[in-house]
Amino acid sequence: MHDLVDPDAKKILLQNPISDDMAVMRSSLWSGLIDTAKSNMRRGHHNSRFFELGLCFSGTDVGGQVQKIAGIISGNRHNLQWAGADREVDFFDAKSDVEALLNLSKKDFKFEPADHPALQMGQTAKIMKGKSHIGWLGALSPKLQKKLSMPNAFLFELTQSEIEQGDTPSYESFSSFQASQRDIAIVVSKEITSDELIHSIQSLKQDDLIDVNLFDVYEGEHIEQGSKSVALNLTYQSEEVTLTDEQLAEKVSKIVGHLESKFSAKLR
Repeated sequence: MHDLVDPDAKKILLQNPISDDMAVMRSSLWSGLIDTAKSNMRRGHHNSRFFELGLCFSGTDVGGQVQKIAGIISGNRHNLQWAGADREVDFFDAKSDVEALLNLSKKDFKFEPADHPALQMGQTAKIMKGKSHIGWLGALSPKLQKKLSMPNAFLFELTQSEIEQGDTPSYESFSSFQASQRDIAIVVSKEITSDELIHSIQSLKQDDLIDVNLFDVYEGEHIEQGSKSVALNLTYQSEEVTLTDEQLAEKVSKIVGHLESKFSAKLR
């Protein structure tokens, strides 16, 4: 199992293992999580969400021992119920679980498209903290699904120490002034991710900008080949005044200009 989920790791073999399937010091928590999910499926429990914390080993020195946290989800998002049809979990369900963990540390994390031998191409992301690679997220590859006789599942794994440093929560007074929303739709290269656009806007640290959300991505008629239209919602709220239309227009204009300069974006 370890060779399937982490074939490139430097594995440590035990001379006197308890059993054949425990002959290697684990380099990843995924093999144990997959076994647990499979065991539950054999007993009829198909909707699963499991996580584990523990040491992983890539060498015998202290630096080769890393505490990790990992998880697996599979099956349907909800148990069978009358108010809605079944819907299988997907990449974004797993991503939301990871984001919930990352948000506790209040650091700048990013998800970047990547390849991993155990994960499905096109549904794999490496998790970055600044310029450091701290984890993986993705769908179990079809090749492994076939070898393990297992349906689709989504996994993540993070270096635990990288997400433990956070800010102590403190009370902040809420604004009594109304929030205002503005939508922008821009055309950019298909290679540019929505995460890149959102992080770039947030990096401006614009006064009164409290949220940026993606609400539409479109490719097709009236959009040139190799490009896509991305629609973003910007939410502004001041703690001192109600923002005027002119103030909002100026702030939005600066964001559009920034995206045009950095990503060659065009306003639709």
